Amino acid sequence: GRQIASVRTTLHKTEEGKELMAEEMFDGVDHNAHAREVTERWGRSAYEEGDRWWRSLGEEGKKAFLDEHEAIARDWGRAREAGAGPGGEQAQDIARRHCAWLSTTAAPSRSYVIGLGEMYAADPRFGKNYDRYGDGTAAFVRDALTIYAEHRLSD
Repeated sequence: GRQIASVRTTLHKTEEGKELMAEEMFDGVDHNAHAREVTERWGRSAYEEGDRWWRSLGEEGKKAFLDEHEAIARDWGRAREAGAGPGGEQAQDIARRHCAWLSTTAAPSRSYVIGLGEMYAADPRFGKNYDRYGDGTAAFVRDALTIYAEHRLSD
């Protein structure tokens, strides 16, 4: 219930252009919800490093991190809607920004970025962050990130 109220407050304030408070955005959100899955897939140390990093941000840092992602996700949707190609200048500039955003958590290697793009398109838990800006946006993000990673990143 707290998560739903938090999402509603975030949407309402965003639509009205009002300032969001981090405690409103995160109320009822448990960043540990995927601890088991992360530990099983990538090991306990990966989960612990991510948890330490997230906790170290503080409320302002968490809000800034999420706000930057929101701006990137919205731009992905706008680019796809405008008919931009995943390899075009507009999409590749968003891919660059996306990778810069990712770099605050880990060095964005070619395989890491391609893997994330695949996850965005294949897993609805992640894809919804992009597809809410138009059906097919997660696949567009995957394609653009793959092109960016193949041409600009190394492993």
